[in-house]
Amino acid sequence: MQPRSHSIDFVRFKSPHTGENIQQLTECILDRFNIKEKIYRIVTDNASTLIKAYKFGLSVEDDADDSNISLRDDDSDELSINTNTFLQIADGE
Repeated sequence: MQPRSHSIDFVRFKSPHTGENIQQLTECILDRFNIKEKIYRIVTDNASTLIKAYKFGLSVEDDADDSNISLRDDDSDELSINTNTFLQIADGE
């Protein structure tokens, strides 16, 4: 069996981008798709907020070169974050 990847959701994530807020949003998404119990690993970059967010019972692996964080050009206080976060789901039910 070949590993596969799929996007399961895109959400607008307003600041502040704290570890706690990232954790809550992730848990909501996993609950909505009823896959929280199937996740056994989250792979992400080494951003401190992501590392803090995913220390809620799932293991964390870092890939330091995959994040891209930049401020928006307009006057808003929002931060545009493009980062790779991968969820590994256990096979089966």
